[in-house]
Amino acid sequence: MTAASRLSAARLLLVDDDPDIAELMALFLRRRVAELWIAHDGMEGLELWRQHRPDVVVTDQMMPQMSGMEMARLIRAEAPEAAIVLTSAAEADEVRGAEVDQWVPKPVDLAQLIAAIESVLDGRAAADPAVV
Repeated sequence: MTAASRLSAARLLLVDDDPDIAELMALFLRRRVAELWIAHDGMEGLELWRQHRPDVVVTDQMMPQMSGMEMARLIRAEAPEAAIVLTSAAEADEVRGAEVDQWVPKPVDLAQLIAAIESVLDGRAAADPAVV
């Protein structure tokens, strides 16, 4: 299966506290993935992740109630194989050691976001031949 076909079959959770950014990214992603859930903070994101177990989580770093990095840490504690992409205005060295697979700087370049999502999907497919 190609990266593009893995993307179109993907189930994705988007977590961002800025409603304008979340809506813009959702409009872009809805046309490219099979299913999309949206949360506006880490607590809601963790709840939706537990309900749906999406293929990929795309999360902002700085959010009220629970940061994206804390949410990622909790997800990884339950599912070490979870695919997580962090979006952040922080510098790369500030997110080193985070429980994420990819980092996309803000403001988000949508092509770079798609490349990061495809990369984590490719990594899952390579790690598990049953993932197609």
